[in-house]
Amino acid sequence: IAGFYVAQKKYPQAAALYEDSLAIRKKIFGSDHPSVSYSLVAMGELEYRQGRPDAARKCFDEALLIREQKFSENHPDLAYVHSALGELDQATQQWEASAKHFDLARRSFRKHVDQVLPSLPEAEQLLFLRHTEEPHFHAALS
Repeated sequence: IAGFYVAQKKYPQAAALYEDSLAIRKKIFGSDHPSVSYSLVAMGELEYRQGRPDAARKCFDEALLIREQKFSENHPDLAYVHSALGELDQATQQWEASAKHFDLARRSFRKHVDQVLPSLPEAEQLLFLRHTEEPHFHAALS
């Protein structure tokens, strides 16, 4: 439902739902559970849409910390947070940090694809990437 509010630019309603989701997930799973990181990423994206880069960074950094502790370095969810931080750094003209995050995201995602599609030739892996949710990864890898 929160995503529905975001699409309608009803940010206060979306924020309230994301905050409730975060509180519930922390209570049920603990503050370092990957499920908590999903709420943090959603909140970070909402903060970014509202033009609050510092608040977005805080959410993304916390989500990244959780995912670095819980996932392997080539997990696509880790790559997603690096990509979000890269976009945020790009928007705030922090070019070196942006390049670092995008590079980490691309490397992580590429390692993931190599693991889950090892028998496919590289050309077919790139075709797969072209049709995933992360088209900018394909552009970087081709």
